[in-house]
This record gives sequence, C-alpha cells and structure tokens, in this order.
Amino acid sequence: MSHFGLSNLSDKSFIEAKDAADVYNRYRKSKPTDKLAFVLWEPYVTKMLENPNVAVLVDSSRFRGYIVDVIVASRDFLVKDEPAVKDFVEAYFRSLYTHTQKTAGMSILVANDAQKAGTPLNDKQTQRLVDGIWWKNTNENYAHMGLNNDKPLQHVEDMIQNITSVLISTGAIANDPANGQPNLLFHNGILAQLQNDNFHPGVVEESIRKDSDNLPSLSDEEWKKLIPVGTLQVPKIVFARGTARITEQSEITLNELIEKLQSWPNYYVKIIGNASLNGDLTANRNLAKSRAISVENYLKEHGINDARLKSLSVEPTGNTDVVFQLGYTPY
Repeated sequence: MSHFGLSNLSDKSFIEAKDAADVYNRYRKSKPTDKLAFVLWEPYVTKMLENPNVAVLVDSSRFRGYIVDVIVASRDFLVKDEPAVKDFVEAYFRSLYTHTQKTAGMSILVANDAQKAGTPLNDKQTQRLVDGIWWKNTNENYAHMGLNNDKPLQHVEDMIQNITSVLISTGAIANDPANGQPNLLFHNGILAQLQNDNFHPGVVEESIRKDSDNLPSLSDEEWKKLIPVGTLQVPKIVFARGTARITEQSEITLNELIEKLQSWPNYYVKIIGNASLNGDLTANRNLAKSRAISVENYLKEHGINDARLKSLSVEPTGNTDVVFQLGYTPY
C-alpha cells in the first residue's frame, strides 16, 4: 500500500478475514479459476506452496529493512537488571548458533514449534521454511547495530525509518513516535559489551553475509518477458523545460527513490518515459526516451546496479511523467 498504491483500489478489491487460519481455509475452499491473491505468513505459506499452481508474488525475501524480528526489553528492567539482559542475549546467541550448526537442528525446532501451534509440517515443508529465513548470527547482529564498520549491513536506524515511513504513509500512525530520532527506539549497549569482550557463541567464526542486489543481466527478449510487480509511487520527476536535464528538486525525489530501490534489491526496474501529444510527436518520443535515459544514468551513478535498470519510452499518451515499474523473471 505504501509503495504501489493498493490503497487506491476500491473496497470491493479486498476480502477481510479473521486470522491467518481463516485465510488458509479460504484458499483451500477456493477454485483454481478464482482470481485471488492471499495475504498470509508462515507456516501457511509453506503449506500452500505444496500446490504447484501456487506462486509467491511478494515476500520478505524480495525486500529488506521492513520485516525484522527483535528482542524487546523495557527500559526500566534494562536499568535495574542489565546483567540478566546480557545473560539472556548471550543465551539467545548460543542457542541460535547450536541449532544452525547442527544438520537438522533448526528444522527440528521449527517442526516442533509448528506442531505446538496446530499447523504441523512435513519434513520437506519444514526444510523449505527454514531455508527461506535469514537467521542473523552474532556478527551480523553486531553489524546491524553499527558495531562492525568493516562489513556493514543495513543499520537498525534505517530499518526503523523505513517502517515508520510505511506506517505514516498508510495511516497506521499519525506521526513519528521517535520524532526523527530512531536511536531512541533501540539499545546497542549490550551487544557493544559482548563485542568488547570478544564474545562468540561457538568455535566456528560466523561470517557476515552481504545483502545482495547482483541480479544477472537480461537480454532485450528477457526484459519483455518480465512479470510486472507494480508501478512504484514516485512524485513527478521535473526536467528543465524541453530538455532531459534533471532539476535539483527532482534529484531529491530520485535520492528517495534510490533508498526504495535499495530496499527492493531483487526486482528489475523499467524506467518508462511518457510523451506529450502536443507538437512534433517524433521529437516528443525522442525527448521521452532521453529523459528516461537521464534518470537511468542518475540511478546508476548513485549505486543502483545497472543490470537492474532499463530505460524505455512509450507511444505519446499526453502524460509527461517518468514512471518506474518493478518486475521479476517468470517462474
């Protein structure tokens, strides 16, 4: 809703459900000819994927910095009994290390958890679920807290800002509860102590895995076959009149777009230039194409992988905007 304008759809487009189990039951009762998309989470997603005709449109593996699990402690408890919090965090890291190092350790844990929740999984389903989660190790947690500058990962401050922006733009909250200071919402002191003590939960040093946006290059034919996810909501890009020169105001807009694209690293981006119907149509088409190329070059120069980008123009529609369509390769 925040990035693709789902909130602009009519109320008839949405069917409310009571809970995840209700959504799953509606899926089981649906017909193969029903044109429905189901908003759901694990372990139900894994169970649905047993059906070869079901495919994931969007999940948290396709974007980053919005869905993250955290450990929460009240500030009062942290002040009064910090050693207990430290002991708990150490125990968490040791447990995580133990289960991820064993061949079937995490699978057994997840299978037992699903059984207790009343949503049992078979061995294949359990392994699919486990393999689809990025279990962040101790060193990766240090990096997310800004404690490892050599191999940085997305900082927790950026995650908080991403989530806050989504909640505000969709009307879930009225304003930023941290008043622009995301550092008020997290505490890295415990992890800083552990790092200073050279704490590590096991004998095997855990590596920091990098967020990747290295999508392979596509041929022109492959670009044509991309499955569209949706058109990103982006304020109008303004150019100097009659030219492809990006204005300073539009640079601000494009910088905000770059942050979005960095959060959606697993999608290709079509940059589509539109043209006016007034005047010389050939000149208008050329200008639309030049403006799309100008935007593409700006994104490349500011860190977006060029393999993800392709500038295009369409037949003049009267609209002079540049739009951004995300897509992925067919299943």
